Amino acid sequence: MKNCPKCNKQLNDGSDYCENCKMQAQPEQTSSQQTINDSSTVKQKKTKTAFICAAIAAVAVTAGVLCFVLFANNGGESEASSASSVAGGEDSAVSDIRPTTDSRGDDGDTLPDADLSDYLYEKDFGVYLSKNGKQGFEFLSVPFGDYRVIINKDGSQLVYRIKNSLYVMDTEKDSEAVLLTDGVITFDFCDDKSALLFRTDSGEICRYKCDTAELKKVSINANSNYSASQDGSKVSITDSDGILNIIDFDNDSTEKIDSYSKNSPIFTSDDYSQIYYVKDNTVYRKKSGCESEALASGAGVLQSVDFETGTFYYSGIYKEDAPNELYCCKDGKSVCVASSDRVYIAGENIGGEVLVVCEEKGGSCEYRLVRGASSEKIDFGGKIFYAQITEDKNRLYYSLKQEDETYTLYTMDISGGASMPEEIDSGINNGKYIIKDGKMLYSKDNEGLSYDLYIDGEKIDGNIPYGHAVMYNGDGIYYLTDYDDSVGKGTLKCYKSDGKTETIAENVHSFDIAQSGELLY
Repeated sequence: MKNCPKCNKQLNDGSDYCENCKMQAQPEQTSSQQTINDSSTVKQKKTKTAFICAAIAAVAVTAGVLCFVLFANNGGESEASSASSVAGGEDSAVSDIRPTTDSRGDDGDTLPDADLSDYLYEKDFGVYLSKNGKQGFEFLSVPFGDYRVIINKDGSQLVYRIKNSLYVMDTEKDSEAVLLTDGVITFDFCDDKSALLFRTDSGEICRYKCDTAELKKVSINANSNYSASQDGSKVSITDSDGILNIIDFDNDSTEKIDSYSKNSPIFTSDDYSQIYYVKDNTVYRKKSGCESEALASGAGVLQSVDFETGTFYYSGIYKEDAPNELYCCKDGKSVCVASSDRVYIAGENIGGEVLVVCEEKGGSCEYRLVRGASSEKIDFGGKIFYAQITEDKNRLYYSLKQEDETYTLYTMDISGGASMPEEIDSGINNGKYIIKDGKMLYSKDNEGLSYDLYIDGEKIDGNIPYGHAVMYNGDGIYYLTDYDDSVGKGTLKCYKSDGKTETIAENVHSFDIAQSGELLY
């Protein structure tokens, strides 16, 4: 007897139809077909892991909600922003696509038994949404399909793509999904998830507003990726002529900015009111409603911009057998702040007006703490692996890699220049960390499939599973512990700002924090 590939119930003799979950069984496979479907199944398993990580890269901070995965490596297709998503196999065949409001059997035992709230998840080749703590309904059944699903900030709308057709579904009503358009190349919500942005194969950049269902399309001859403002009202994209365009959906306008050097990044403020770029070895700034103005000449690559102060850093034009030079331009004046065989900004998360710069020569590194035109040498006692400066620009956190392949974490007061470093912890297995509210959050003592979570040298909890997000919403740090992979459940806890740990719920499959800051699990 055959089993249903979805719910694993035994089928009646000679039947390919499952009475339990109302799904057509797959035909028996040849060995070659088995190989293809095995590959698809692997993709489904990878998809589930990626979804548990909420489609977040190592670090993602949006609208006051901190979310990071200390040990997860996960890709995505978004051009504009990151969002919670489920992604199916890219090369698989689509079958049995049935957007429905409910496809449960009478006993409902095809559904997960974890209590969830406004959360999107996968099970048994279906995609589910749980609302208000109730078990979810299935709205897609794609056994080996090419699909991708995202959910907006309050869980009221689901957006999914199948075979490049994009659908939106209102989860508050028992309504069927509505087709937005065909030929969608890529799609995602903007940072605050108030609008959906997508690009079509016909050259259209589109915005769909979640609250009003307003859809606007702008045709532009471009094959490049785009970026968007936090609310999705503005999009920047380079057309086929190499001109940077700013699309303003709210005002139904498209402004051609300028051509620019492809060797230098473009820096835009969150609201797109300021744009910095390099053209013909000159740094330009474009403010809303104004013409572009030249700020500094002799520029190779734009390195960092502080939009509040107008201070920016750029490297000089590359010349063979000449030293690399880093310049700071502040109040219209450019000053060289670092020069060596190789000059670069240390760490991954440093930017703005205050930088740690490495001058490398003959394999050795000397560091400088740069604040505007002020530059002073600083001895860190080793080569920096990862560095971050707090938002108030007064404190530096950094990690150094040791000979035994572990890391030591330090902090330093830089409000009045460089000071003596303070060691936070040592013997760390991972040199990356998160700074929130002036404290360093990091992992330690990694064994097997879990690790311990620390904050400023103090252990918060242990047995944190790899690949699950640790999140912060202002009230505390949320995480899963004691996770049992055999049943896919763990204990959801919160580390409060007063130093106390609170158990939120047992038997939790996964959790998320909405854009509003609400905890969903």
